[in-house]
Amino acid sequence: MFQKINTKSHSRTALLNLAYLRQKDTKRYLGNSIQYITSGQL
Repeated sequence: MFQKINTKSHSRTALLNLAYLRQKDTKRYLGNSIQYITSGQL
């Protein structure tokens, strides 16, 4: 699934994409956590 990254520019882009995806996942996770807390499940 993962492509081998050979050049620095590609690795930098990949890292930026990873950080962006992780940030999106974190926001979604926080949103879900807030929903759980407000519904009294946590």
